[in-house]
Amino acid sequence: MEIKKLFFRVIIDVLISFITIFSIKAQELPNDFLLRNGEIIVSRCESSGNKKLAAEVCGVIDIPIEVVWKFISDYNNIPKYAPRLKVVYAVEECVAKELAANNSTERSILESFSKKYKLKSCLNDTVYLFNVFDMPFPVDDRWCLMEIYRDSSKYRICRKLITGNMQYTEGMWELKNYNGSKQTLATFSIQTDLGFPLPDFLINLGLEKMLPDIIERLRQETKQAKVECASLK
Repeated sequence: MEIKKLFFRVIIDVLISFITIFSIKAQELPNDFLLRNGEIIVSRCESSGNKKLAAEVCGVIDIPIEVVWKFISDYNNIPKYAPRLKVVYAVEECVAKELAANNSTERSILESFSKKYKLKSCLNDTVYLFNVFDMPFPVDDRWCLMEIYRDSSKYRICRKLITGNMQYTEGMWELKNYNGSKQTLATFSIQTDLGFPLPDFLINLGLEKMLPDIIERLRQETKQAKVECASLK
């Protein structure tokens, strides 16, 4: 009788262990399941105040990480996957630092200096970019000078605001191998304060359209880049 009780107790303990493990796995699976099936996942992050927007978007790109990295680390390619980016070009570091020191926020001043000292190419890991974003009506365009740092050892690109008509903005790209080395998990995170309370329509536009569009465009552009690389071999 005692042996039967002991046997059943062992069986119950084993079943409980399996249920616990399954429950933990079930909590981990949804995002991975969605990513494997081509879904793009957008997450709203915590932020203080109604001016700030903090969010993250990720998706799997059916291209090896080296190809994706080469594409996004070239700042000339940014307009190809960044929606509403009207203007982007690199400027000399000395000009960027001078503008930052003077805290210049007027668009005319930033543009005149940036155009005068813009670079055709830049191979440094740290790049300074002048950007103009086309905002939906009735919001005025946002313009800024950004510092971009590329870390090829970690497949990361970090950006932060130097000066402009935004209160605050920073973002990061991070790439990871997915499904061995056949695919790439691309994650873009952003925290921004445009300098005014964000209306609901603008937040929804960013979360539902603009952020997913970044990953979708990156998929299309890197696929084309891979085809072009293959044709050169």
